[in-house]
Amino acid sequence: MKIKEILEGKKTELYTAKESSSLCEAMATMLDKHVSALLVMNGSELEGIISEKDVMKICHISSKGPAELKVKDFMTPKDKLITCGTNDTIESLMVLMTEKRIRHIPVIANGSVEGVVSIGDVIKNLLDAAKKDNKLLMDYISGTYPH
Repeated sequence: MKIKEILEGKKTELYTAKESSSLCEAMATMLDKHVSALLVMNGSELEGIISEKDVMKICHISSKGPAELKVKDFMTPKDKLITCGTNDTIESLMVLMTEKRIRHIPVIANGSVEGVVSIGDVIKNLLDAAKKDNKLLMDYISGTYPH
């Protein structure tokens, strides 16, 4: 399965923050949109990503409050960002997520951001495929599989 197929089954809206946003603003967006990561954008240019895990770590180690801290100081910046393309496979993405211990990967096509794939998206698609395979096997065993 290709990443573009995962994106086709998702909402197309991208949830973002600006580098100048406070961590409080980023957290509020994550809570409001029920997401655990935000793309950090400057117009249409991807500058990085910030996740709830980043925010938790920052709040734990910083003496300043999240209202005083800026996204730009704690995001994963563009030069360290791990991305994938729409023609990458779900298998290659699973390997990447496991090896790098990351849960959100921006999807880039033709130089622009097409979406974000999370570990939850990967698991959902694997589960859907397993259910489909199971139904085909059960239909075959029961003799109701179309010939």
